[in-house]
Amino acid sequence: MNFKSLIQVSLITLVLVICGIIYYQYFYETPSRIISKKIETLEKEKKKLSGNIIKDIEYKSEDEKGNFYVIKSKEGEFKDQNSDIIFMTNVTAIMRLKDETTIKLSSLNAKYNIVDSNTNFFNNVNLNYLNHNIVAENIDVFF
Repeated sequence: MNFKSLIQVSLITLVLVICGIIYYQYFYETPSRIISKKIETLEKEKKKLSGNIIKDIEYKSEDEKGNFYVIKSKEGEFKDQNSDIIFMTNVTAIMRLKDETTIKLSSLNAKYNIVDSNTNFFNNVNLNYLNHNIVAENIDVFF
């Protein structure tokens, strides 16, 4: 091997070593770095939740016409202290109308007004009524 080839091999090796150092310094994330980033993200999300969280919620109401409404949720949260609105997750609702027909609603999320029972279902909403099945992004129910 002559001197010129030795210099070329040395330069290529030096470039590869420098590239490796830069990669490990700036782009490679060790598992401890990933875990610490996830912990920071979870702590930020926890701070954002300033409301009151309630588990296994069920509200029942009946209107003056004799229609019956039940809404259940795995979890709900009041965002403000004096708010009448509860934000629910994993929601199911059953409406029994005066003529004995039943409407079933389910969604990932809902916004329920505890005063007037108006409900906004959103995120993967399914509605079953008689032989009909409706899938939507959001459905609003007003009383």
